[in-house]
Amino acid sequence: MVRGTRRALPPSGALPLPGALELQILAPLAPVAVPDSAPSCATRARAAILTALGEPDLTCCADTARPPDTARERSARAS
Repeated sequence: MVRGTRRALPPSGALPLPGALELQILAPLAPVAVPDSAPSCATRARAAILTALGEPDLTCCADTARPPDTARERSARAS
């Protein structure tokens, strides 16, 4: 998990702001009885990161660029 990126990379800015970032390695996710699918595992990992950060999940809000579980659009390759 990287702490401090919301301050350093505000949604309204084009360039990062100076500031300290903190890297923390979290404990591995506990295994479950039934193997997780990739989206389920990603959801569990995201929840663990947000809990450790103590921050809200902004992907549920109208001020984010894309809703949760939505793939980024790929640009067309130049020929």
